[in-house]
Amino acid sequence: MNSKKTFIAAVLVAALPIAALTSCSSDNDEPNGGSAGEGLDNEVVLSMLKGDKDKATKLDEVFIGEDNNFQTADGRDVEFALVTSANKLGSITNIPKSGWAEKVAVRKGYGYVCCNYDHYLPDYDGFSYNYSDFYRIYVEDEMRDTDGKVIGYNIRYQHPFYGKDIDIQLPKDELSFTNKGGTEEVKFLDNEPIYFSCTSSAAWCRVTPSSSLSKSFLTNAVDVSVEASDTVEVSTATITLTTGYGKKKEIKVTRGAAEPRMKLYNNNGSYVTSMNLPLSVSGKDKYVYVNSNIPLEDIEITASDWCEAKLEKNSNYGDGYYQNRYGNYILRITATANETDTKRTGTITLKYRNGDTSVKLNVEQEAQYITMDNGYSEGNPYTTNYYSGSTELYFRTNIDWSDLKVSNSASWLSTSLYGYNSYSDYVRGYVRLYFNSRNNSSSDREDVVTISNKKGTVICKFKVVQSAY
Repeated sequence: MNSKKTFIAAVLVAALPIAALTSCSSDNDEPNGGSAGEGLDNEVVLSMLKGDKDKATKLDEVFIGEDNNFQTADGRDVEFALVTSANKLGSITNIPKSGWAEKVAVRKGYGYVCCNYDHYLPDYDGFSYNYSDFYRIYVEDEMRDTDGKVIGYNIRYQHPFYGKDIDIQLPKDELSFTNKGGTEEVKFLDNEPIYFSCTSSAAWCRVTPSSSLSKSFLTNAVDVSVEASDTVEVSTATITLTTGYGKKKEIKVTRGAAEPRMKLYNNNGSYVTSMNLPLSVSGKDKYVYVNSNIPLEDIEITASDWCEAKLEKNSNYGDGYYQNRYGNYILRITATANETDTKRTGTITLKYRNGDTSVKLNVEQEAQYITMDNGYSEGNPYTTNYYSGSTELYFRTNIDWSDLKVSNSASWLSTSLYGYNSYSDYVRGYVRLYFNSRNNSSSDREDVVTISNKKGTVICKFKVVQSAY
């Protein structure tokens, strides 16, 4: 047996008889849009005193004004439709297609359907859509004071009210879009208002209720909006339509694949398919941003044998203030140290395993070098007078400072590496020459100073001459 609940408005009116405030229960209840003879699960009986919006009895936002009209406060999106054929609440079985107004006269023995469409449901990314909320109302009796003046009405209502329990009839249950996306309206074959909700399984496919009838809240269709695709695979989504009675229908949505795309972000702020990248002599890591719609697992990498390339997702990719938008992937390149006297060149290629889309990175690694600033060498010696003392000679190198050493053989000369400045692709330091004693002989004396890496594979030699006394 269906339960009923009765609500009696609490009103303080002097000299008003109790009988005028007490609602009555009907034995002729019918379910939400169902057949006669069944009870209503959520029927409510309410005594509504009329008046202005601040004093009248409220049914949510609805009240009966002094003009004996159902209405709402200003700015509320609520409309009413009169059902003249109703003789009880259960005989109001459908949502009317016409006759809607913002106000409607209240009459004893008449039925009404009320729609509040000032509601929003959240969707993906903060998007929301409007939905309708229906009531069915039956005015059973007038409420009068001791002088016989009408001061309100006893009503029965049911909320929510879903109208007829019918299936949604779709003209088709599959939609197809190109990779560019688009919009399409699917109008139901029923051609009458249907209370339903709608959801989509994918953020790129949005669905909202719509209407081809006289009022936008009399929904009998859905609008489907599909965003352009940036994926290399066909995308699918499922739209689910659910009536107020829980009956479901599904629409399958297919979106075409986008063309595969892959670009490198270079230093001048543009995207290219080929670029040059100098690597340090030591082989220190470098990275390049890659922007692509190809899944990471579908990108093949080939590289020269002296360097290694690894592609990974850019965890900081996005449009936020502290994010970067240069590329959704990062290509990290590591090389072995170039301990030869020859420049090395190579290529790193990223290619879509299922197509021809690719990008190429031309890498080069200079040979290690050490050069004296003033061109001193064994053939162009540094010459000083016979006095003792010290001096500094500058040199440049692309070898890490910690990997350098200096040596000489003569006891009258001591050498050391002393002080340096680092630049983007080289180091500038100096070697200190300390002449331990005066040259008191009658002939010049000389020594060879050697600056090299610690392995001795890169060498710079220059001659030092201390003149005779």
